[in-house]
Amino acid sequence: MIGWCDAAPYSYRGMNHVAVLGMGILPEYRKMGFGSKLLELTINHAKEINNIEKIELEVFKQNVGGVEFYKKHQFQIEGEKAKVRKIDGAYDNLYVMGRFL
Repeated sequence: MIGWCDAAPYSYRGMNHVAVLGMGILPEYRKMGFGSKLLELTINHAKEINNIEKIELEVFKQNVGGVEFYKKHQFQIEGEKAKVRKIDGAYDNLYVMGRFL
């Protein structure tokens, strides 16, 4: 296995048209098109099978490659969470991104 991608719909009443995206690709397989293909398949499945209208995700602001990947796939930054992670005294912020299908 080189990676995974899923879109889990919210279970809350009135929010089941929105799914949360999770994905990861092993570093040695990045920038080879696998992530784009997995994302495309996951989005199509979510839209067709689960009637999802929007996909949301969170990505660390400092993960420039990840942020650019999602922007390339029409995700937009919708907000930012401040100081959500602290490692060795350094804080990381988190972007909330979304894409309407």
